[in-house]
Amino acid sequence: MSKILVVEDERIVAEDIQKRLQNMGYTIPSVASSGEEALQKVEEDNPHLVLMDIVLGGEIDGIEAAKHVRSRFGIPVVFLTAYTDEKTLERAKTTEPFGYLVKPFEDRELHAAIEMALYKHKMENTLQSERDKLQALMDGLARTGTGIDIVGSDYRILFQNQTLTERVGDMTGKLCYESYMGLKEPCRVCPMIKAIETNTVESAEVVCLDRRTYEVISAPFPNTQGRCDRAIEVVMDITKHKRTEIQLRNLFEASKLINSTMDMDKIFGFISDSVQELVGFDHFVIFLGSEDRRTVRPAYASEGIKNRVEELSFSYGEGLVGRCMDTGEALLFDGTQEERREYFGFPEMKSQLVIPLIIDGGCVGALHILMRAPDAYTQSDVAGLQPLSEVISSAIRNSKLHNEIKEFSQELERRVEEKSKRTEILLRTRQELQTARSWEKGLITIAENMGRLGFELCGVFLVNAVRKTLEFHFGKGVGLPQVGTSLSLKNTEYYGVKCVQEKKTLFIKNAYLAEGKQLTDAQSCVWVPIVVQDEAFAALTVGNVTGKRVITEEDVDELEILAGMCAAFIDRTRVLVEPVAEKRLKTEFKYWLNPAECYIVTEKKPEKSFEILVDLVTHGIPGFVISRAYPEKIKKKYKLLRTPVLWLSRSGKENAISPDDLPKLNYIIEDFTKKSEESVILLDGVEYLVTQMGFDTVLKFLQELKDLVVIDNSRLIISLHKDALSEKEYSILERESTIV
Repeated sequence: MSKILVVEDERIVAEDIQKRLQNMGYTIPSVASSGEEALQKVEEDNPHLVLMDIVLGGEIDGIEAAKHVRSRFGIPVVFLTAYTDEKTLERAKTTEPFGYLVKPFEDRELHAAIEMALYKHKMENTLQSERDKLQALMDGLARTGTGIDIVGSDYRILFQNQTLTERVGDMTGKLCYESYMGLKEPCRVCPMIKAIETNTVESAEVVCLDRRTYEVISAPFPNTQGRCDRAIEVVMDITKHKRTEIQLRNLFEASKLINSTMDMDKIFGFISDSVQELVGFDHFVIFLGSEDRRTVRPAYASEGIKNRVEELSFSYGEGLVGRCMDTGEALLFDGTQEERREYFGFPEMKSQLVIPLIIDGGCVGALHILMRAPDAYTQSDVAGLQPLSEVISSAIRNSKLHNEIKEFSQELERRVEEKSKRTEILLRTRQELQTARSWEKGLITIAENMGRLGFELCGVFLVNAVRKTLEFHFGKGVGLPQVGTSLSLKNTEYYGVKCVQEKKTLFIKNAYLAEGKQLTDAQSCVWVPIVVQDEAFAALTVGNVTGKRVITEEDVDELEILAGMCAAFIDRTRVLVEPVAEKRLKTEFKYWLNPAECYIVTEKKPEKSFEILVDLVTHGIPGFVISRAYPEKIKKKYKLLRTPVLWLSRSGKENAISPDDLPKLNYIIEDFTKKSEESVILLDGVEYLVTQMGFDTVLKFLQELKDLVVIDNSRLIISLHKDALSEKEYSILERESTIV
């Protein structure tokens, strides 16, 4: 029967408790009245349980005595007290009592408290025994370098032994796949989940953050309720065994892969994968030497180091790699050696391997393999990599020869293809110009196809014969002047002006060094004149601003072909009008207009203006009509048999001129006025031109016409509906002309 020590300083109460316990069948070897006596009796009698009154006489009370009983003897204590205040309870809790009885209490309460305490103590001892066995097992495994952990079904680490802690740090409470493997989600081969789901032992091989291979054996580990929601795992480092096992297989596979392609980038990738499989690394670089054996540069680097070594360059004999390539011998360094690594800037790389690449007896490169962990590599790794280095050397030599042949073939194909493409562009330009009638569209076609030839800048400049200027008309690219920018044809220091004045091509390879001025921001440029009937009509220019593309003599030849096409297009599509009077009546003029003047006839419909024109052309003055009305209708209405009429229209019909083609119209009128001592021009459709081109463009055109009229002793009659323009616009035209 269980022995119970009663500790009570009131004798009557102590005897009562003793008698009640004896009646329940318990043995009471002794009774103590103080804390000091209680500790002495516990040591002498070795009871199974102590009933301890909290308030005792002497230097130590029941709570203090219970602490010593628990810590020195491991015997359970049940407190007896008449006090239930919070302060007393809090003090009592610190001793971890097995029960707490408040006086007075019934026999059944006393019996229940004692039995529960004894049972709880028995269970604790049993559990502790199992814990001690488990700890002994874990300590034994730890001495062999085996890791132990317990992982819950939620992937959180509940426990890990010292071996794992030393290896990866304390990861308790963290997710196993993040802490051990650096993953963002559970691995597909997780043996822990399989063990819990199947209630069987499962195993898997995994590679952890330290790049080492481990075999993980997971067994289901039920909780105290018997439900299996966790697993205990044995983690064994099998890196060396695995490395030995796969080394030969990897060498064979690596050899097949490396020799399966002539693509150097793929070869380097296969080499990296093979080295990672064979010995592992944190960083890996392939160095190749120059043909003259003076300079060593990286040809390939793993992702983590690529940006930091891409500009690296050093000499044979310099640093680890340089020394390896100079001597042709492999080098092995661990964390204990003070070898200089400053050209890498990675002092944390404690282990390094440098394996030479030998071709025909000479070292052409080296594999530099780096690991943060010290003593990561051994001489067996060096020996294992030697056969691989021979395979790599052979593959590099073969790839170089293959690539040289391939590059030559590709360059030849590229040139043929580019020549074919450029020829196609020229042929397409010719076809487009053959169907075009509008000068504006033709010039745009020329400029766009110049751009397709690959120039960063291309533009068309027109010669304004009246103003004696060279004007920027259209272009594409960067560094071009604003549309309408003009230069006097006297400014021959400009390349463009010199080109049209001398009517010859100018090729400026470096505009910053050559003598002359530029109209564009090009570093190199070409100016080609467009010559029509021995007169420079315009100039084409191309250039490169960034210098990425070098302009060649072949480019110049193609531009001259484009200029010739453009000249032929202009000559074919220009409208030639001959100055011929309708009649030479001897009667007096009904409407006389002085030559070299511009006149505005304000009218809703062009009637008065045509009366004036008919009067002049029937009295021997050649006339020319540009109108929105259909030419045949005008000729029939006013009986104009010899006077040429152009139709302002986008129809594309014969004798029609588009409002976009004002430069062409200007050219036609200029040609007409130059052929006669005096003439008259009727322009009907200013309102139409304004709606199509904008007032500012039309105003510039009219001003140029006025200049032509003045220079060539002609007359310009403008039929105008005053209300079709704003007051400001009409006022501007009024200042330029005489109102009829």
